[in-house]
Amino acid sequence: MMYLSRQEREERAQSQRREQGFRNSPMRNTLPNKSKQKLSVQRNPVAIFLNNAGLGRYAETLIGNGFDDMETLLDIEEEHMRQLGMPPGHIVKLKKR
Repeated sequence: MMYLSRQEREERAQSQRREQGFRNSPMRNTLPNKSKQKLSVQRNPVAIFLNNAGLGRYAETLIGNGFDDMETLLDIEEEHMRQLGMPPGHIVKLKKR
């Protein structure tokens, strides 16, 4: 049998109350904001285009930096792509599309 100090017992009880509250919370089944953002990024026309071009790894970065619609993406400059960390081969691949 393990002896717990009063503080340890109180901390353990508080932790159990928090967990119990979470289990009963309607929020427990919702996606965190980051997961919701990823879902919306995946549905974005830019993300779909990049996935089809084999460059889907850049979707979040490009959309997050303002290239969030096809019109804007069509105006992207090579310098922008370099600044966003794209290697030369991927820049060429995107320019060909």
